[in-house]
Amino acid sequence: MHNIDNNWRWMFATGIIPSVLFFVGLFFIPESPRWLYKAGRQIDSLKVLKRIGGESLAKVEIQQIAESLQGNSGAVSAGELFKPSVRKVMIIGFFLAVFVQISGINTVIDYAPKILLAAGVEINNALLQTSLVGFINFIFTFVAILFIDKLGRRSLYLIGSMGMVITLIMLAISFYLKMEGIFTLICILMFIAFFASCIGPVFWTLLSEIFPNKIRGKALAFASFTQWIFNFLVVLLFPHFLASLGGARTFLFLAVMSFLQWLFTYLYVPETKGKSLEEIEQIWKK
Repeated sequence: MHNIDNNWRWMFATGIIPSVLFFVGLFFIPESPRWLYKAGRQIDSLKVLKRIGGESLAKVEIQQIAESLQGNSGAVSAGELFKPSVRKVMIIGFFLAVFVQISGINTVIDYAPKILLAAGVEINNALLQTSLVGFINFIFTFVAILFIDKLGRRSLYLIGSMGMVITLIMLAISFYLKMEGIFTLICILMFIAFFASCIGPVFWTLLSEIFPNKIRGKALAFASFTQWIFNFLVVLLFPHFLASLGGARTFLFLAVMSFLQWLFTYLYVPETKGKSLEEIEQIWKK
């Protein structure tokens, strides 16, 4: 679309179709049963649980929800997010939100043409090859959907983080040795594949699962706010680092951040596969 008149308008227009599909899909998503119970709508909460898992599982789940919210049905103040009883899970949520951005995903997605140009790819080819980034991101998201309940959240996070480390080191080497642009493109696509299949969808799944029922709403909002702040900082500073430090050092730094994400996950993030939200809550109490 480089030589098309008003090409930027067409680029924005392509977002209309998925936006409309997303909007329509929202009408088919049920309310959270835990939110319904907390809001005093226990019958509606039970109906949603029956729809999801059947009557027998719904009775067990509704009892667990009642026990976890016993005496905690009121509004939660921001100060409760920093109490000692929930401090560990809040710290884990905070660092997951930080690492998901400073490991470099939005630098590659947002600045893919700039990265390819820096690697010596012509502008027309850089813009065309950038479309592959979105395609790979879309396709490999389905890998996460297929394996998140088989391999587990923690396992996928560890695999994805290490894959990102390796591909970012390969990117750094490609810039250092001034290799052909096709090698840079392959590294970028591999990086996106590891993120889309292991980190991106799993990050939001983990955030929605790890926080206790009482504080989940505000805690999730805090973690989301954190990752968007660091998204802003990373996207703002990346062009400066790429210009001043060069591609090799910049991507080597991102590789170190991805390794820290792997190490943090290995040491502190529990596996939540196959556990109800109430069972996960008991992990922090223990």
